[in-house]
Amino acid sequence: MIAGHDETPWPIFVISLAAAQERRRAISAQLQALGLPFILFDAIDARQGVLPEYEALIDREGTQRNLGRPMSPGEYGCALSHLLVYRRICEEGLPGAIVLEDDAVVGPTFKSFVDQQAYRSAPFIQLDHLHARVWAHRPPVHRCDSFAIRQQVAPSWLTTGYPLRCDVAHRIAEDGLPVRRVADWPEVARQMVACCTVPRVVDHPPLHQDSSFLEAERARLQAARAQERAANPAAPRWQRFGRRDYWRRKLIKITSRRVS
Repeated sequence: MIAGHDETPWPIFVISLAAAQERRRAISAQLQALGLPFILFDAIDARQGVLPEYEALIDREGTQRNLGRPMSPGEYGCALSHLLVYRRICEEGLPGAIVLEDDAVVGPTFKSFVDQQAYRSAPFIQLDHLHARVWAHRPPVHRCDSFAIRQQVAPSWLTTGYPLRCDVAHRIAEDGLPVRRVADWPEVARQMVACCTVPRVVDHPPLHQDSSFLEAERARLQAARAQERAANPAAPRWQRFGRRDYWRRKLIKITSRRVS
């Protein structure tokens, strides 16, 4: 338990499409087996396209500038669903919340994280992550027997599971609109201090086995981008040595280590 804080537990929100009954049953069974209460939060269903009432909340031109590609309707729906959870945290005056997606895999280590209220040790902690890098010589923010919480260089990929404090939820909810990026993560989140658990305390199905609509959309878009790159060859590799961002990435690799 993190000392010096209100000990009221944070709620667990599970983002899930109302029609995804199999996924809902799977995550519900896991959390119930751990004795952890949770709230199912209906995700925005954009599988057939973004509904007109949400068009004002997205910026398609800004997306193209930020990502160099369009986002699929499902990606917009996912990002908006996370933002609506943040709004709910703010509107209900919650101190913070743990957010899970409905394909999360949780077990005893996740229960330990929740029971110890380790989520209070940092404003924003990724419990599942991909390509995460932590500062090599900084001590952990928090440590227990089965995991440590360490500061990341920047938020990494995946939104499978994470807690965030109310002030972070408020900032992302305010500045993350209109949506210009995928849920992992709005630009404003990348300007904050992000932490992660080492090792991960939330898992996800193997990405190559994920048959979700969103993954299918992403695969289609990636294939289209690969064709574009093939038609427009990149600049010679030696030119990268003259770019500042190349040397910045080199410095980060020297002073950090990859943990996922």
